[in-house]
Amino acid sequence: MEKTREKSFLNIKSKLMAAVAMLLVAFFMVISSSYAWFTLSTAPEVTGIYTAVGANGNLEIALYTGNDNIGSNVGDTGKYDTWGNLIDLSQNDIYGLDKITLLPSAFQLLDGKAVSSSPLLTPDYGADGRVSKISANSIVGEYDGSVFKPIVAGATVTKGVKAIGTASSMTQQEIDYNNAITKLNAALALAQNYAGTSLSNSGSALANMAAKKGLENATTGYNVEFVVATGGMLDTLSLAADQLVIAMQNYYDAEVAVENKAAELATYQAAKYKWTGDDATDVKTLAAAEADTTTIKQFYNKYVAITTAIAAARTATTGVTLDNATWEQVTAIFITSNLVKIEDIRLNGYTMSEAKENASAIMSDLASGKGLQAQLPAGSGSYSDIAELCGNYSRSITVDINAGGLALDGMTARMITVVENAPTIKLADATEIVKPQFGAVAAADMSITTFYGYAIDLAFRTNAENSSLMLQTTPVNRIYAENGTQETMGHGSTMTFTATTTDFSDEQIQELMKAIRIVFTNKDTNEIIAVAILDADNAEKAEGITADLVLCEWEAKTISSGADTTLQTIELKAGENGGLATIAANDKGQTKLMDLAKNQQTEITAYVYIDGEEVDNTMVANGTSSMTGSLNLQFSSSATLVPMPYTPLQDQAASSSSSSSTPAQSGEGN
Repeated sequence: MEKTREKSFLNIKSKLMAAVAMLLVAFFMVISSSYAWFTLSTAPEVTGIYTAVGANGNLEIALYTGNDNIGSNVGDTGKYDTWGNLIDLSQNDIYGLDKITLLPSAFQLLDGKAVSSSPLLTPDYGADGRVSKISANSIVGEYDGSVFKPIVAGATVTKGVKAIGTASSMTQQEIDYNNAITKLNAALALAQNYAGTSLSNSGSALANMAAKKGLENATTGYNVEFVVATGGMLDTLSLAADQLVIAMQNYYDAEVAVENKAAELATYQAAKYKWTGDDATDVKTLAAAEADTTTIKQFYNKYVAITTAIAAARTATTGVTLDNATWEQVTAIFITSNLVKIEDIRLNGYTMSEAKENASAIMSDLASGKGLQAQLPAGSGSYSDIAELCGNYSRSITVDINAGGLALDGMTARMITVVENAPTIKLADATEIVKPQFGAVAAADMSITTFYGYAIDLAFRTNAENSSLMLQTTPVNRIYAENGTQETMGHGSTMTFTATTTDFSDEQIQELMKAIRIVFTNKDTNEIIAVAILDADNAEKAEGITADLVLCEWEAKTISSGADTTLQTIELKAGENGGLATIAANDKGQTKLMDLAKNQQTEITAYVYIDGEEVDNTMVANGTSSMTGSLNLQFSSSATLVPMPYTPLQDQAASSSSSSSTPAQSGEGN
C-alpha cells in the first residue's frame, strides 16, 4: 500500500511540475464501501465501491526544438523544452538575444505564406544612400555561446530561439576588426553628441557670462547655478568622457584583430572582459602604459585632461552658493579647472572685449547672412578637447549683448567648436591598427554579422475540448485567477523599451515602437496566423515605455526588388480615421490566434522585426542602437480552465486577477 501511495504521489507531482496553471491532473477519490467477511469463502469480492475521478483543463507551453513528442518529467523545472507554463529567454549566455540589434527589413511571403529559410527581406544601399534593391538573402542561426551560427539544411535545432540576418564572407578576424572599428566610431559619435547636448543646455549661459565679463567687466551676477545644476553640464560631459573610454576599449579590440597574437590577445582581452559599466580601470591602465608617441596615449592624455577638469569643477561647486555668482567663483569653476575658459569664447572671431569696438563689423556679418557664432577655439577647455578627439560640433543658443551700439538681446546664435582639422587625434585611423588584408572565410566559420530580427518556436498542448489559443494582452495569473505567488503572476503581451542615449526622447521611442512587428505563423504550414503591432500611442511611461500588443488585419503586398523580379511582403490594412485596422480583444483581454486540437501538440513561430516602411532618420538615435527592450508574450485558452489545488502556490495575500482563464506565458529579453 505504501508503494502504491508513493507511486501515485510521484505521478501527480510529475504532471504538476509541468502544468501550465497547475492544470494537469486534479485527482479526487471518494470511496464508500461495505465489506462482508466469510471465513469459508473461496472467491471473495468487494462491491459497492464508488470512485470519482476529476480531470481539469490545461494549456501547456514549451520551446519547440524539433521534438514532436514533448514530454514532462520530475526535475524539469527550468528546462523550457518540456511542458510547463513559463519560458524565460533572458539567459543571454544560452539564447544570445542581447547580441541582436535590429535593423529595418520586411517580412517575406511566398504565395501568401512565410519563408522559414529566409524570413526577412533585407535592403542593399547604393553610394547615394538610397535603397538600391531588396534581397531575399536573410538566414537563420542559433547562438553557440559567442556568435550566431547559420542553421544549415538538415541540422538539428537545439534551442528554439533563432536570429535572422545576413552572414558576411569575411573571416572572423576581419569581422572582429570591423566590429571594433564600428563601435569605436559610434562611441566617438556619442561622446560628441553628449558634448553637443551640454552645449544646447548650457551654451547660452556660458556665452552670456563671457559677454558680461568682456563687455561689462562685471564682478558679480553670473548665472552659474543654471549651468551646473539645471543644465547638468558636468553630468553630461561625464557621459561624453565615458564614451571615450569605450572608444579606447574598442581600439584595443581592433588592434587584437590586426595582430592576432596570443600574448597580446590575452593581455587586451583581460581588460576587455573585466570592463563593465563605469569600471574601466584595466582599459585606462593599458592606455597609460603606452609609449608617448602612440595615438592611443595621446588620446588617453586628452581624456585625462577632460576628466580632471570635470573633477576640479565639481570640487569648486561643492558647498558653494552659485546663484548670482562672483567672477572669482566663475574663475574657479570654469577657468582654473580648464573646463571652459570663458574669456576665450569668441563672437564671430572677436573676443568679447573686442566686440564693442567691432559692433559694425558684427552687424555687417548679420546683414550678409553670415549669422552669429559664439566660438570655442582649440585650447579653450573640455568642449574643444572633445572636438580634438571627435570632430567639431555646434548647437543653437541665444546671446544677450548690449554694448558699444551693439544690441543683441536674446539673439539666436550658434555655439561652435573651431578646432582646426578636427579631429586632430584620429583614434580610428591610428597607424597601429590600419586595416590589413584578410584572407577568405571558410564556410564552417561563417556567422551572422548583421541582424534584422529573431524568431521563437513555441509548442502548445491542451486537453480542453473546442479550445482556441488566445493572445492574452491583459495580464492574468498563470495559475490561479484569484491568488498566487509572485512567481506565477502573468504580465500580459507587451513590449517595453528604454532609450540608450539621453538625447533620444520618449516621443522618438514611441514612434520607433510603431514600426515593431510580431508575426505568428503555423510552423508546419508557414501560414500567417496573426500580425501584431504595439499600441504605442497608449503606452505607459514607468521604468521605460510599455505598449500592449494589438493584432491587425493584413494582406500580401507585391514590391519591386530593384531588379527585374518582384517579391511579396506583409502590408497592414488601413482602418478608419487614418489608422490601422485592428482586431478588438474580448472583455478578458484575449484575441484569437488559432484553434487547438485536444491533446495534440501544435507548434507556432513568433517573428520579431522592424518594418522598414515605417522607419526614417527622425526615429533613431545617433549611436549603435536607439533603444533596448524586452518582449513578453502571454497566451491563454478560450476554454475555462480550472487549476488543481496546490497549497504552496496558493498565496492568499498575493494580488488577484478577475479572469478565470489560465494562460501560458513566454518572456524574453532583447
